[in-house]
Amino acid sequence: MANIREVAERAGVSVGTVSRYLNGVKIREDNAEAIARAVAELDYHPNLIGRALTTRRTYAIGVLVASAANVFVSSSIGNLETAFERQGYSSLFIDFHGDVEVLKEKVRFLKRRLVDGLVIFLSEVDAEHLEFLETVGIPVIVVDNPVESGVVDSIVVDNATSAASMVGAMLDAGHRRVGVIAPSQETYVGRRRLKGWADAFEARGMSACTQDVRLCSPSKEEGYAAACSLLDDGEVSALFACNYYLALGALKAINSRGLRPGVDVGFASFDDFDFSDVMHPALAVVRQPMGEIIDMVASLMCSRLDGAHTDVGIRTLSCSVNVTDSIMGGLQEEQGSCATD
Repeated sequence: MANIREVAERAGVSVGTVSRYLNGVKIREDNAEAIARAVAELDYHPNLIGRALTTRRTYAIGVLVASAANVFVSSSIGNLETAFERQGYSSLFIDFHGDVEVLKEKVRFLKRRLVDGLVIFLSEVDAEHLEFLETVGIPVIVVDNPVESGVVDSIVVDNATSAASMVGAMLDAGHRRVGVIAPSQETYVGRRRLKGWADAFEARGMSACTQDVRLCSPSKEEGYAAACSLLDDGEVSALFACNYYLALGALKAINSRGLRPGVDVGFASFDDFDFSDVMHPALAVVRQPMGEIIDMVASLMCSRLDGAHTDVGIRTLSCSVNVTDSIMGGLQEEQGSCATD
């Protein structure tokens, strides 16, 4: 088995330079490339226990997710693991099943494992239950939920603005009644996306009908039931589904009634995981910047662990709003307006 001295000889650098590289210290780019080649050629594996004792770091990051089955999370896990590996860190992934008490126990467990930092995907948990994160004592990054704190970083997207932009496009196309299927208002994401729907009407001096709102758990089954209810009422000419699972349920409801999204019913959704363009017309979707989120998580965590003194706070990334002809469905029929509540 190769040792660090052999890596240094192969790379043409000193043992100290190799040690600094392995410990995450920035070195000259040509030296870093030479060491990386030597490590690969010699199949060198550093002594992680000795490294941890020397640096007082385990080079492990705990990643907690509310549900590993969630497509937003599952699409992120592999890319996040790769991003951390590039920086010399391993990842420990744990599902806390959306339960705050389980989350607290898992955080304690990971701290006992001496992880260097924590990343928590929290779209389905309200931030008011997260005060305990301020006392964890290691860097914490929360994704999809803004935590007002001087010690916890948060990364969110512009949920309200993006939803308002999409629904606004539907109203500008000629719709007067756009039904919205939104997650529970107990969550930050649910509140912000529903606000965007309402903001689109307000910005145009139009009345948003409260009877066109359906709130439900973010699942395909509940999205289906909500869309069936809106379609059966017969008042809306378009639907806006506020997440991927609700969109799947809504599309199922449209199809089950012999209707076509984008032809008989206007349709748009928040979130797209590579299925919108299989429909005709392609579906209008709000896309979250998944690659940018992952890159920011990895770079921010590494800078925190390296002692960088950047401001701790909430960082908001922009989504892309992809408007297509699917918003035009249902416009052939004359529409009524909403009576003032």
